[in-house]
Amino acid sequence: MKDVKLVLCDLDGTLLDDNKNVDLDIKNIVLKKNLLFTLVSGRNLGQVLTYVDALDIKIPFITNNGASVCLGKERLYGLFIDRHCIEDILMFLMNYNISFLVNCDSGVYSYGQDSLIQQFKLRSIGKCPVFDAVPISSLVEENIEKIIMSHPDDELMTEISNILNEKFPKTHCVRSEGRAFTLTNKSASKGSSVRWLLDHLGIEKEHVIAFGDNFNDISMFKSVKYSVAMDNAASEVKRNAIYITKSNNERGVSYFIEHYVKCKRLFQI
Repeated sequence: MKDVKLVLCDLDGTLLDDNKNVDLDIKNIVLKKNLLFTLVSGRNLGQVLTYVDALDIKIPFITNNGASVCLGKERLYGLFIDRHCIEDILMFLMNYNISFLVNCDSGVYSYGQDSLIQQFKLRSIGKCPVFDAVPISSLVEENIEKIIMSHPDDELMTEISNILNEKFPKTHCVRSEGRAFTLTNKSASKGSSVRWLLDHLGIEKEHVIAFGDNFNDISMFKSVKYSVAMDNAASEVKRNAIYITKSNNERGVSYFIEHYVKCKRLFQI
């Protein structure tokens, strides 16, 4: 792989180990190989900024499962859930006792006590405003990028996802991390935001490598030439990748780039 110019990397399950420690080796490795590097994450802006700063990323990065492309705190590109269906979607989830988080410009809004949703909520504390059980009617005027939802019954959650995709055709629900599902604008995905980013940077997909571990990374894989699944990835994700690297706990991203990506030219934006 001598033609790579840009590395795209998911966070959870990919660049972060199971204890949520970031693989800091990546910073020196991409610098040594003259590669551009950025993040493509399901996390919201406040959470991703922590890693953007730690890794000294200077180019745009992708948040909220592809709903936004940001440079620092500035949103360069964004797709929001249709306000006309927000109340119906949230009431539908509440009727089925599905716990969820609503991510929007004013902060993160938490509903329900599912342990995974509570874990996700904790990631935002101190990084953006977090609210509990706010009346749903107050959210209909918000720019909502993402709704993340979870329930202990995985079969129920899969059924709920299918119903949402059928009942609200302007949105798209996909499994994102573990047993969590993410709902966004139908046109928002990691793949669509990657295509926007490459056009913005003036880089063709033939010069891009992407790393991921979960179902929401598949659209990103399809938008670049080189795709790499982590060893800890789900089987379906591995089938949609060209290569498989070591697990997130073995610093698989750094390992793969150091051993298999050989960039001989300096590329700058």
